[in-house]
Amino acid sequence: MCKDTTKKSNDQTELFISDAFRVEKPVKVSFTAPELSNLGGLSLIAKSDKESGLCEKFASLIPEWRNETLLVHSLPQLVRQRVYQIAAGFEDADDCDDLRHDSILKMCVGRTPNNVPLASQPTMTRLAMFCSHEVITWAAQQNKVRFITGLSGNQKLNQLASNLISEVKAEYAKTKKDVLRYQEFQYKASSWTHEERVIVKVEHNVQGLNVRYIVTNFKDRNPRRLYEKKYCKRGDCELYIKEMKNGVYSDRMSCHKFSANQFRLYLSALAYILLQDVRHKMLRKSSLKASTLITLRNKIIFSPVKVTEQKTQIRVEFQPKHPKRGWIHWNLKVA
Repeated sequence: MCKDTTKKSNDQTELFISDAFRVEKPVKVSFTAPELSNLGGLSLIAKSDKESGLCEKFASLIPEWRNETLLVHSLPQLVRQRVYQIAAGFEDADDCDDLRHDSILKMCVGRTPNNVPLASQPTMTRLAMFCSHEVITWAAQQNKVRFITGLSGNQKLNQLASNLISEVKAEYAKTKKDVLRYQEFQYKASSWTHEERVIVKVEHNVQGLNVRYIVTNFKDRNPRRLYEKKYCKRGDCELYIKEMKNGVYSDRMSCHKFSANQFRLYLSALAYILLQDVRHKMLRKSSLKASTLITLRNKIIFSPVKVTEQKTQIRVEFQPKHPKRGWIHWNLKVA
């Protein structure tokens, strides 16, 4: 067992000399600063959630399994705490133990700074382990799946598109101008259980002939619109997926059960939606409107504040020279 070196009472105000700084004067360090939080910008996330009711709606899908007479943390509070922590870059339930006393996080979740701490890691872990099945079942009953994806060309596909390919070649040879045509037909690969809708794009320009195939079950009757508006937009989707992985850790699978990891993904998705809402609505006219989630977190959420709970009010004080002072003031002020 390691000895607890954290001293109480008078030792908390003890000054000690540090040689970490490159200055001539001696530097004295202590742990006597007033109550501080480095998550001041999380208040924008909380406001977005309060206006949309996102976490509240999600929590309403989770059946209460606990003894109501013994409850300290409501389901909406647990969901808000976990989602806000993910939005702030703390992706694991273990982080609850480090942040459960943070004044800004407590107020965002729904508690005053001097109230009881937020949920601990064991409490938060039990939430994920219990409610995953119910949420997954609900989601599975609500969603309709559509797909659109690229398809490698082969002899059969080229044969089905041969007339269009010949027409495009002939038109380009005659006019020497770019030619672009679309066509669709039904096709069944040997490994498929039934025929699928295939769209072919045939293009000819100075770079030569270009033939591309996609397969889809979307109902849109316009092949060109499907290709250009749906399929070609997949690059944007890939960027969003990358941002979800890097920004809110949607690829983390540290739980032992699949259902628990699936529930983690839902929480990451909620955090992602709230961050997007802040970026595109609250900061739409600022320099951060096109920023990554990581940049948004570093420049807005990680804002040191002093929190003071008084008898009749709570004061939250940002730094007077905060670089985004105007935007934070504008969005937090009561209209």
